[in-house]
Amino acid sequence: FWARPPRDEVTIVAIDDDSLAQVGRWPWRRAVAALLLERLQAAGPRAIGVDVLFSEPAIDDALLEEALGGPVPVVLPVARERTADGRELPVMPVSRLGAGRALAHVEFPTDADGMIRGLYLREAGLPAMALWLARTGRSGDASPQPAVATALAGGAWTRTDYVRLGASSGLARRVSAAAVMRGEVDPALLRDR
Repeated sequence: FWARPPRDEVTIVAIDDDSLAQVGRWPWRRAVAALLLERLQAAGPRAIGVDVLFSEPAIDDALLEEALGGPVPVVLPVARERTADGRELPVMPVSRLGAGRALAHVEFPTDADGMIRGLYLREAGLPAMALWLARTGRSGDASPQPAVATALAGGAWTRTDYVRLGASSGLARRVSAAAVMRGEVDPALLRDR
């Protein structure tokens, strides 16, 4: 009864079926990710949240590093993996891409029925990506990779500030990543988003 329409300032650039058909199966080369980020940077969004883990080095990391360094703040994801002995460790971006950049967690707890109804605003000392993007990368939420890795070396993956997610009466605006790379998306749909 209290669902609201999604906020207009959010646009999802989706790796959808069209993108996979045009670019090829996943994972894509880093040069493709770099091209997508360059196109997004040129469109002038307020911030870019990348929900793709770059946890292993690749040949085109230099191209991606350059695209990450554009004028628009970019936040990279940190995920959690559980080891065989039950410890929870971060899956970090490779140093070349993540060092000194803003990092945010992309974890969502599932309820017993498998549904996601909330999230922790902070996990492992990192803000949730949604929180970081809502604040548009204000200082204080940028977490250099070495500091995070050191903090987690002790083994405690902490979670704080749980919030319930509000209901939405629709979906956020989505555009195809391939369409963005082909130049078919009006930059106005991405500007200040």
